[in-house]
Amino acid sequence: PLPPPPPLPLDPIHFTTIAAGLRHSLALDQNGNAWAWGEDSAGQLGNGPSTTTDQPTPVPVDMPDDVTFTHLAAGDYHSLALDTNGNAWAWGEDYSGQLGDGGANTDQSVPVEVDMPDDVTFTHLAAGFSHSLALDTNGNAWAWGRDFDGQLGDGGANTDQSVPVEVDMPDDVTFTAITAGYSHTLALDETGNAWSWGENYEGSLGNGESTGDQASPVPVTIPPGGVSFTDIAAGTHHSLARDTTGSAWAWGWDGNGRLGTGG
Repeated sequence: PLPPPPPLPLDPIHFTTIAAGLRHSLALDQNGNAWAWGEDSAGQLGNGPSTTTDQPTPVPVDMPDDVTFTHLAAGDYHSLALDTNGNAWAWGEDYSGQLGDGGANTDQSVPVEVDMPDDVTFTHLAAGFSHSLALDTNGNAWAWGRDFDGQLGDGGANTDQSVPVEVDMPDDVTFTAITAGYSHTLALDETGNAWSWGENYEGSLGNGESTGDQASPVPVTIPPGGVSFTDIAAGTHHSLARDTTGSAWAWGWDGNGRLGTGG
């Protein structure tokens, strides 16, 4: 008899999306599976129940049954993922409710489902130090987790939230992008204007004030002559934007030269 045919090779893994936290990394492959590596002190790698062992190479995240991820975000010690149905998942540290599962602020070493608002579908996620953010299909923003500096933007009394709450949206504004810094948040609207809220350390909100935290979105001051932004990013106490000409703008704390102004 003829020998059996050789086994078919496994499909090679190709990463399509990556995200970086404080000391851990995430990647999404072409099949919608998540991978993680780095520090796992709070379960932020998501690779198994009660597993908190650092990993120097990518390990597969313990994916929920019949779920495919489309987008990832990494906070300092927690991780977020969006699935094909617009539902959010989270794992890792939950000290301030940043996992959004409505639980008792318990760390999770496998993905748990975020307690989604009724009749809402998320399209994008962002993760800060200990707060989480999402945009929905209508361009509204949602936030959960730590709110000590107003970074949730719900206009409230700086109260941590363990389920998503709606950001206090400006009138007649639709957000198209959102990003999370250490304890502040930025959003971009459909007209190319930026908005910010949360901690305003050394002017990180860009609203013309060097101090003064904000619990609701405030407009970033547009440079003289008018600029339309196309992309935004938030770091530790500083913020960045790219305009339609490809020029970069920065504001906030300039420690270590992070604003890139040459000053």
